[in-house]
Amino acid sequence: SGSAERMPTFSFIAKHNKLGAVPSEENSDIHCSIEKQLTNQLGVGGYVALGSTKESFRVENLFARVSNVCLGNGGCHANGNIQVSTSGDNSFKGNIEVNHCCKGISTRASLNSEADGYIPYVDKVQFTQQHYGWQITPTVHMKDLSVDMEAVAEMEDLVTMVGVDHTGKSKFTIAKSMNQETQFKVSSDDGFSNIEYQMARSIGDHDIISPSFHSKGNNFKLNWLHRFKAVEVQTSIDQAEKKIDVEVSGQDENSLSMKLSSPWDSPQDAGVTFSSKISPSKFNFFKKK
Repeated sequence: SGSAERMPTFSFIAKHNKLGAVPSEENSDIHCSIEKQLTNQLGVGGYVALGSTKESFRVENLFARVSNVCLGNGGCHANGNIQVSTSGDNSFKGNIEVNHCCKGISTRASLNSEADGYIPYVDKVQFTQQHYGWQITPTVHMKDLSVDMEAVAEMEDLVTMVGVDHTGKSKFTIAKSMNQETQFKVSSDDGFSNIEYQMARSIGDHDIISPSFHSKGNNFKLNWLHRFKAVEVQTSIDQAEKKIDVEVSGQDENSLSMKLSSPWDSPQDAGVTFSSKISPSKFNFFKKK
């Protein structure tokens, strides 16, 4: 089975943004990726854009990933990835993360070829310190050394998060489990100007209903998740965007996912998206007898 485990993994996303129109370069596109795991710690691959014409086919970028690389005496592990554009401008982006296994400390550096801060090609550096029941995460932007700050505290059935970015914009989340079936959450990404109130309620073993209300504009949203034996159906009704989304996905890693998004007043403008991940090593006919 060693050869099967090293077989490439394929992923694709196909979109058609207007079901009432003939597919064209303007309203349809297909993107796919292929990744080859060379070793347990190194994988390489690329992203490809497909189209109906020869000119629309292009390799967008190439990437490499490393994972769980031991540093020093094994107390630290490193993970990272890098994407290099194939457009000819030699641009790249990625990240490197180092975790200290025993102390709950991690450092993550975001890389970007256009970053021009105090450290070349480093856009920002995020530090995370975790301990029992709390987590604090400062993020330093290398361009001007400005800092974003976020803190999380967990107390039994209550979780709180507060954060302030380098521009002074604040955010917060308060989530409270009322019982095993019901959770109530209050959150905002913009101070107190647009607070979202959300309740999630489990109904039986197969359904979760999540109504939410936004204080800005008095907008209402309803999410309904229904689980079958091997399929999940997620339905969302959004008053603010005046649309309905229905997503059907399998729980298996290689299953196909379909999402249909339709405006209320013009169903002919509905869009559909198909996506899937295909891992040949998961299928029996790719494995040695």
